[in-house]
Amino acid sequence: MLSACSEGGACRSLVLPPEGGPFRLEGLSPGTYRLLAFLDRDGDGALDPEEPRGEAEARPRPRESGCGFAEGRPS
Repeated sequence: MLSACSEGGACRSLVLPPEGGPFRLEGLSPGTYRLLAFLDRDGDGALDPEEPRGEAEARPRPRESGCGFAEGRPS
């Protein structure tokens, strides 16, 4: 599971395939986002204390179709 939350608190989430691989999270407004990725071991869509996680802050680069993140890197 990957969530991108804006400074204003609006969040967008994406369920990533268990086998990994490329992904894209588009349609974001410009700004700074807090990214939270975690392994949803129980499949409930919520972060539990025992689930592995990682956090980062990022700013998506503008694209013709709006801002977005792709393949785990700002794009």
